Amino acid sequence: MATLAGTASANLIHLPKIAARATASSSASSASGTSSGSLPTITTKGNAFFAGDSRFYIRGVDYQPGGSSEATDPLADESTCSRDIPYFQKLGLNTIRVYTVDNSANHDKCMGLLADAGIYLALDVNSPKYSLNRAKPEVSYNSDYLQSVFATIDAFANYSNTLLFFSGNEVINSDNSTTAAPYVKAVTRDMRQYISERGYRSIPVGYSAADVSSNQYAMARYMDCGDDAMRSDFYAINNYEWCDPSSYEESGWNTLVDQYSNYSLPLFMSEYGCITNTRKWTEAAELYKEEMTKVFSGGIAYEYSQEGNGYGIYKIDGDSVSPVGNQPEWLGQELNSTSDPQNGGGYSTNGTKQDCPSQSDDWDTSPFTGSALPAQPSGIEKYFKNGAGKGPGLTGDGSQQAGSTQIATASAGAGSATATYSSGDSGSTGDSSSSGSSSSGSASSSSAANRGAVPLTVETGPLVGMAVMVRRLRLPRKRGGGKVLPHPLSPSGKTKPPINSIRDRVDVPSAIAALHLRWGYRPVIESSLIGLSVRLWRLRIVGRAVAAIPGHFGGRESEIHSNDKMNHDSNNTQSKKLTGQEVAKHNNRDDCWVIIHGKAYDVTEFLPEHPGGPKIILKYAGKDGTEEYDPIHPPDTLDKFLDRSKHLGEVDMSTVEQEEKEEDPEEAERLERVKRMPILEQCYNLMDFEAVARRVMKKTAWAYYSSGADDEITMRENHGAFHKIWFRPRILQDVENIDLSTTMLGSKVSIPFYVTATALGKLGNPEGEVVLTRGARKHNVIQMIPTLASCSFDEIVDAKEGDQVQWLQLYVNKNREITERIVKHAESRGCKGLFITVDAPQLGRREKDMRSKFSDVGSNVQNTGGDNVDRSQGAARAISSFIDPALSWKDIPWFKSITKMPIILKGVQRVEDVIRAVSVGCDGVVLSNHGGRQLDFARSGVEVLAEVMPELRRLGLDNKIEVFIDGGIRRATDIIKALCLGAKGVGIGRPFLYAMSAYGLPGVDRAMQLLKDEMEMNMRLIGCNSVDQLGPEFVDTRGLSMHSTGVPQDTLAVNVYDPLAGPREKSKL
Repeated sequence: MATLAGTASANLIHLPKIAARATASSSASSASGTSSGSLPTITTKGNAFFAGDSRFYIRGVDYQPGGSSEATDPLADESTCSRDIPYFQKLGLNTIRVYTVDNSANHDKCMGLLADAGIYLALDVNSPKYSLNRAKPEVSYNSDYLQSVFATIDAFANYSNTLLFFSGNEVINSDNSTTAAPYVKAVTRDMRQYISERGYRSIPVGYSAADVSSNQYAMARYMDCGDDAMRSDFYAINNYEWCDPSSYEESGWNTLVDQYSNYSLPLFMSEYGCITNTRKWTEAAELYKEEMTKVFSGGIAYEYSQEGNGYGIYKIDGDSVSPVGNQPEWLGQELNSTSDPQNGGGYSTNGTKQDCPSQSDDWDTSPFTGSALPAQPSGIEKYFKNGAGKGPGLTGDGSQQAGSTQIATASAGAGSATATYSSGDSGSTGDSSSSGSSSSGSASSSSAANRGAVPLTVETGPLVGMAVMVRRLRLPRKRGGGKVLPHPLSPSGKTKPPINSIRDRVDVPSAIAALHLRWGYRPVIESSLIGLSVRLWRLRIVGRAVAAIPGHFGGRESEIHSNDKMNHDSNNTQSKKLTGQEVAKHNNRDDCWVIIHGKAYDVTEFLPEHPGGPKIILKYAGKDGTEEYDPIHPPDTLDKFLDRSKHLGEVDMSTVEQEEKEEDPEEAERLERVKRMPILEQCYNLMDFEAVARRVMKKTAWAYYSSGADDEITMRENHGAFHKIWFRPRILQDVENIDLSTTMLGSKVSIPFYVTATALGKLGNPEGEVVLTRGARKHNVIQMIPTLASCSFDEIVDAKEGDQVQWLQLYVNKNREITERIVKHAESRGCKGLFITVDAPQLGRREKDMRSKFSDVGSNVQNTGGDNVDRSQGAARAISSFIDPALSWKDIPWFKSITKMPIILKGVQRVEDVIRAVSVGCDGVVLSNHGGRQLDFARSGVEVLAEVMPELRRLGLDNKIEVFIDGGIRRATDIIKALCLGAKGVGIGRPFLYAMSAYGLPGVDRAMQLLKDEMEMNMRLIGCNSVDQLGPEFVDTRGLSMHSTGVPQDTLAVNVYDPLAGPREKSKL
């Protein structure tokens, strides 16, 4: 046989020469379309793909509407393509992967439409009826099968947007299926030879490997070893390890990059996307960072349409396409906002050709060893010479059992002769039914044509041999904190692994639950079968895991252990729950465990690092600290910041000693006040909510919310400043219809205020900031998400509905990598604005908060010993030690480089800085003094506004930047005054916290509605129909800058103000 024209060592796929196709048979020509030629053909060089001289990165989605079980061709129906291509474009794709096509059909229309949309095709050449059987590959590797494969090549080779061909997908899906590897490689060899012999351009051919860590890399080496004629053009892996929140390290992608760093072939992810937990597609952005692209050339998201496995991005119902949750938005945001790396993305041409893997328990290719491959089946020479002819399509007789027991001798470069098997081996009984196809890992029978379907062989007394078909299942398994774990398969490839070894690696209850919930399978033991011999050989899970349902092997009575759980947060398994007595032993500074939400954590090493000091933790050493922990920590804090090895596992809470709390007279009195609190309808203004909250909130929570800096002069001035501004209303205006709507940073809102960022929402309400999210949604008000929220960022975003708008408030971390990750994650989740807090290089002294927060354990105020850390106190300072005091103007260009969100500086307090913000390209500023909680005697935001806007107008900059204010706003008249002075909108924080703390969501709802009602009334009284009519001519600000001028006393404000207090006397001994 002739050697291939484009060798793997050169790794260069030449540009197409369509004229060379003239030797093809007429029947093949009729099946193969003619490309529009609108896209450059893709070549390979080194470990990368290229479009012309530019590196090509795959940005794709797996596309098989209806699932492979339907055996339909999505590229043969123009209406299907026309329906879906706009959604491909919206996602930002340049590639789709299709698993099954009809090689007897014409694909000109769809391939032309895809080319016009700039989209390439990655195509699996196999189909359910024409594929390798992993259990009996020597029989299924035959001339009938290859005729179908070659016909598929004929059907697509002339389209310039045919990117590549997959010779197989997940054929090797366990340790004991590696014997099929030589046949996969043989098919790859045969396809490359066919493409060369038929004069097609050198279209890359390669294999898509299952997520089986025990042999995925071995298969990569195998596809790149041997002489050039038998090596692959590329290699692709399926990987599902990134489950949000995750990272380059946590997902283990860093380990993958290291593992493949010297690989010589182009490499990409043929399927990616979390399948066991949260999937928000943040990994899509990571794929195109240079730390990945030096090895990987992008990836293909799994999958476009919602099928039985539940991993779809869109749901298809006839001609209707609808999003599955926020999946399209999240994936599209990541792909569209992430650019390709510059200068080739670090690709390499210095990769090393691999040595073939040695035979081992995990890698057995016998009877073929080294680079030896099966010989080509007899009768295929005619296809190389004359073409494959018309393909059998999806309705042919199939090729699984068409093989002969006598296979031709190998030709030069084709490896050794295939072993000879007896005719009795050609059947499909026994284990052969569990084999998959090279196309999709599906079973050989037509009834098992589902992509990824394999049987569960259950031997239960008279039910021996019963096959239960299981759709593609992705099993939950332990994570390795950035390490690629051994695949949870039987040790050493044995067929009957000890049950304990499986339990050690796979979350069996979750596996059973997944079977039940996703595919209706129940491991039910009928009463009539109890006591019968039950033997579960294995449950093979394509691409993820093999697990046995809990029970005994060897003919003993079956058991279902529903309580046998794994500790997913640790690298160790947990056979039983910890007891309260065990935890209680670890109760001191040198050995400190705490219980949070029923799980134990070793915080000994963390004690000196705790921002609030060690004393508050030591109070709960060996005990349950959940009640103290919850209000000031997002639920994912421990997962993010405490090493996994310190996650000790679940605690049997029935064994934890419940401490008898000393009766607190103040708390008892507060609870009585809660019983007597006014009904919601008695709250007529925002001050009313504050008055109620002051009486019913816990002392420490009230102290945190209500405190200001030092003497609290600025905090009170923020509200008082509005009393120095007087209206100049106009009369005889038609004000029947009032429009309060406006836009802020391009988002339309129903009223010009937003919920500004306020920390620790759970201090006031157990649900925290998500209550504000729901209230904001109802009134079409924007919410600014705080960095220091009690709820996690994702909880808050998940609570939004539809097109609800959210912004992110950012305290800049000293570690810029953390800051970048936060910003990009926020953008990927759809945040529409980045508000960088610039008035907090250090948090101010809030003495109310400091005096109350840790009084029961001894305050750390100005602590001079014991901790070796100088800490300031109170809830605010206890959670904010990470803030970078070195943040400066030189950081703004960096922020602009990492995000496309509008950048707004929050906390600007003078004209010069507003002008400079314009000059560096900021999109907005918030004139704010942090609610009077930072620098005391800083001017109010509204006073600075009155100074800023005339200067911006004078310089012609008023349309170059949006100006917001916050602080002290309690009435709709305050909002109107700010808008008259030129503010685009105002932020309101504490009042909504107080409404939430006192009455929950109904309180927030009423507070917002009261403001709307007030504003509509006052707009009529001032003589304006809409907010765009408001201007400085409606207000008198002459007294605004006179800080010593008396103003009318606001009794409501006076009544709710909690005066600063001095030190308290010690309690009686």
